[in-house]
Amino acid sequence: MHRRQLLKGGIPLLLAGCSRPISDQGRALVLNNTLPAQTLAQIGRQSGIRPRLLASRQHIWEQLQQGSRASVALIGGDWWDGEALRPVPETWLGTSWWHQIPERWQKLVTHGGKVWGIPWRWGVTAIGYRRDLLPFAIEAWEDLWRPELRRRLTLPDHPLEVIALGQRVVQTEDLGDRELLRRLRQLHGQVLLYTSADYLPMLRIGDSWAAVGWSEDLLQAQRVDARIEVVILPSLVWWDAWVLPQEGAGDPEAWLGALHQREVLLKAVQTSRLNTVVPLEVTAPWLIPDAILAASTLSRPLDREQRQAYWQLWQQIRLT
Repeated sequence: MHRRQLLKGGIPLLLAGCSRPISDQGRALVLNNTLPAQTLAQIGRQSGIRPRLLASRQHIWEQLQQGSRASVALIGGDWWDGEALRPVPETWLGTSWWHQIPERWQKLVTHGGKVWGIPWRWGVTAIGYRRDLLPFAIEAWEDLWRPELRRRLTLPDHPLEVIALGQRVVQTEDLGDRELLRRLRQLHGQVLLYTSADYLPMLRIGDSWAAVGWSEDLLQAQRVDARIEVVILPSLVWWDAWVLPQEGAGDPEAWLGALHQREVLLKAVQTSRLNTVVPLEVTAPWLIPDAILAASTLSRPLDREQRQAYWQLWQQIRLT
């Protein structure tokens, strides 16, 4: 399932889970299509933890909020709530697999002197466009403002994603910047639809000529439709981490140890086409260059006040 389905409806200010909580004791909550079925079965046999596949990260997060007793869960790096999670044991910080994770990723999950997750995979916000329909080649984020794209552009239905586009062009972190507001209003005039789930079908049938989306989704779409050109630029980095539910049971260390075996990581990269945070000496056309990662901005958990500020600016733009 596409990464951006968790983003539909905006930043999760106050998620109200509506599904019935499930015990999930002795299970790992995993997003569907994250890892090959054979790999998940192998890890399950080695760790004694069975995977439970869910359709979206929102579903996983709802289970955590409702007191799931799963051993471990994979959630987005911007979805944090100390009441639903517990920090990882300090003994894990001496394991070989923890030391494989670069320091910049370790710092992202360290808050208040405690580690709250194990970073796993990442990707960037990217641009996909129809080379047979668009009369120019997109080479920079500023190209999204060109008049040829008016009402032909889809953007994620997510305030942080859209506002980050304007921030990168204007080069500001100030949400009250007048130039930022002006550029975001201009961008709003380009938009055919804000969607976090349907942007690929709209691009394929030609309703939209360009789409901003998740690099993983767009690169997969390019594999089956050569008309789609994918542009990877320095942008916002989204990442997933393995976390421990507050009421979790079982032995999550066994799951993570099995998951971080080199042969498992290599198979995950080659089969699921993911960018893992653990450095691997492999080359593949879908792997995002280190230079792009270095020039990009890593998404971070937002506190309630920050989320509210993004949400208010988002409403101001869309009601213009």
